[in-house]
Amino acid sequence: MMGRLSYDAWTPGELELAYGMDHLIEFSASLDGTVVSANLRDETGRPFLPAYRIRTLDGVRIGVTGITDPEVMTHCSSTETARIGSDFRFDDPTAALIAVVGRMRPEVDVVVVLAHAGPERVEAILHEVRGVDLAIAGHEWRRADMTDTTGAPNIVGLPGSGRSGHVISIGLDAMNRAGHVSVSSTLLGTCGGRNPYPVNADIAREIEGFERRQAAEHRLAEKERSRANAAAAQQATGYLGADRCARCHAGIDTLWREGSHARAFESLIRVGRERDEACLPCHVTAWDEPGGFSRMTVDEFDVMRERQPDARPDLAGVQCEACHGMGTLHGTRRMVTQVSEDACRTCHDAANDPDFDYAKGLAGGFHHE
Repeated sequence: MMGRLSYDAWTPGELELAYGMDHLIEFSASLDGTVVSANLRDETGRPFLPAYRIRTLDGVRIGVTGITDPEVMTHCSSTETARIGSDFRFDDPTAALIAVVGRMRPEVDVVVVLAHAGPERVEAILHEVRGVDLAIAGHEWRRADMTDTTGAPNIVGLPGSGRSGHVISIGLDAMNRAGHVSVSSTLLGTCGGRNPYPVNADIAREIEGFERRQAAEHRLAEKERSRANAAAAQQATGYLGADRCARCHAGIDTLWREGSHARAFESLIRVGRERDEACLPCHVTAWDEPGGFSRMTVDEFDVMRERQPDARPDLAGVQCEACHGMGTLHGTRRMVTQVSEDACRTCHDAANDPDFDYAKGLAGGFHHE
């Protein structure tokens, strides 16, 4: 699918590396070898990917390289971390970029760095590297934003999950030297957004077929999830559901039921995304956790209850425990009494809720949002 999108260059992140060297080579080949990396090495320490690529567009020579920050591997599971550690080695990103940009700069008019790293790391690395005109960064960037830092090149951080389309414009002078950079973003059709771009019918059919196969796999996996839920129910901690909270917090419960959080799962059903794993974590309670919400549509609730009594359709929507933690932790130090802005913005990011105002919501009360 990515090969049909005509990528000019890309650089690996932890998800591409987590399946091992053979998978990365096969995946790269499917994209016509457009992968670049200045600091990724094989298990012997030898480079196995092109350090950079040069593309000429309208007479402008654009060189692209990439770095993968080893620190992003902390987000992998222990199994994935072991596989990455077995198959790959990483050079220091800063030293690697200095060397590669030094070789590339005389050959090109514009130097672009693809950086798979968090915001602070990208800025720190690029402060030390001269000759870079633009860095496009991904990994834990909440919004499409351009960082203007003294002594560093233009850094554009892009959020992931394929939820937005971005256009980055680079102004050139008469000598084809890069100058002003601007970025604009458009929310795509994921999670109910409107897609402003023409839909490719062939790709749309492929996606529909993939989603059907994925739904079938999910149904087969539901029994295993059910067993995990049953085991969790035997433990001392667990999710209780909004009805239990309402016994003591009736006023707050009334406000909540009138708001969009209570109807968050229904909003997915309206646009046919109730099985989309990119959307579910922000539309149900305790997604993919033992004792949490089980994947199903509203129409399946009654049938699912008969077949799997431990299924939790009662955790549909963004309920109390989605923000405050398990109900069985009520009254303990582990209960979240003040929900932080960072917690809210895991879902209310720029791609999905560009007008979100934490301070305003805090003052007015989030329960009826």
